[in-house]
Amino acid sequence: MHKGQNDQNCAAATVNYERKVLLMDYIETTLVLTLAIVIFLALLPLIWVASAAVLFCFCVCYKSMMEKRDLFFENKRKTGALGALADEWPVFHNNPFLAYSMVKYKEMKPYQNAINCASNLNLSQGFSGHSAWRLPYANEMKRIVNSIDYDSKSKLGYVWLMDKSEDMPEKAVCYDCVSETVRLEEPTLENNTILIRKTMDGSIEVHNGKNLYWHRLLP
Repeated sequence: MHKGQNDQNCAAATVNYERKVLLMDYIETTLVLTLAIVIFLALLPLIWVASAAVLFCFCVCYKSMMEKRDLFFENKRKTGALGALADEWPVFHNNPFLAYSMVKYKEMKPYQNAINCASNLNLSQGFSGHSAWRLPYANEMKRIVNSIDYDSKSKLGYVWLMDKSEDMPEKAVCYDCVSETVRLEEPTLENNTILIRKTMDGSIEVHNGKNLYWHRLLP
């Protein structure tokens, strides 16, 4: 009789102990999760501050690089050494970010006007050897430079379109922006002139008639 009672008491004690252990585990887990949430919420402002600091540093570095780039080109322009950029271009071309920044440079502003003129031409008629400059391709060129900064006061006299990679071919398509007429003749370099050509690798290059080098437009 006493043995059976002891077994029941032992079993009840074991159950109570297991319940206490489970309760303690539950409380411990709850406390740990609560502490983790509290710590996360406490660190959240620091995370936001750190993210803002990283973004601020990036903006400062970007602005500094843009200023150095503008100063570089301005010094080249003042010293008449812009022609040297023809040799330095691969450095920009191999770095998409710098190349895109170069395209955004203020010297490129008149090019959108040039592309707008070119997009109004249908050069598939009457000009042998200039099939590359049909209207669909001109429209694609316009799309490429839509994001280039453009000064609406910029005025153009002539736009020359070439499908050869020579610096100055004997004959090229000339679009007169004033009279809106098209003719085929020898291209000339003037202050109000824009020359556009497609190179052998299919790239688009533009010359503003004032500097000694070609600008490559990137898609």
